[in-house]
Amino acid sequence: MISTVIIHLNNANNFTQSTDCKPVPLKTGEDEEYMLALKQELRGTMKKMPYFMPVEEEHEAIEKYSQKYQQLSKERMAWTPDWRRLPREIKPRKKIKKALSGRIVNQILQQQLELVLVVLKEN
Repeated sequence: MISTVIIHLNNANNFTQSTDCKPVPLKTGEDEEYMLALKQELRGTMKKMPYFMPVEEEHEAIEKYSQKYQQLSKERMAWTPDWRRLPREIKPRKKIKKALSGRIVNQILQQQLELVLVVLKEN
C-alpha cells in the first residue's frame, strides 16, 4: 500500500506544471516613452496642486535646529479650501441646537412672569 501511495505522489508531480514566473518584457518605442512621460507629468502636476495633501509622518527630530524648520513646513502645509469650488456635501456643517420643547419654554416663561409680578408688587 505504501508503494502505491509513493507512485501516486510521483505521478501527481508530473501533472503539475512548473510555476516559474518570468517578467514580461517592457514595450519600447516612441509611443510608450511618450505615454510614460505623460503619466509622470500628470503625477507631478497632481502633487503640485493645492488639493494634494501628503501623509504627515511624525519623525522625532534629532536636532532642535531641524525642529524649527519642520514646524515651518507644517505651517506652510496648513490649507483652507475654497468652498466655492468644492461640492456642498464636503463642506463641514455647523451643528444646530435643537429648540427646547414647548413645555420647558412655557415653564421658563411662567417663572419669568412670576418674577416680574413679584418685582411689580414690591414697587
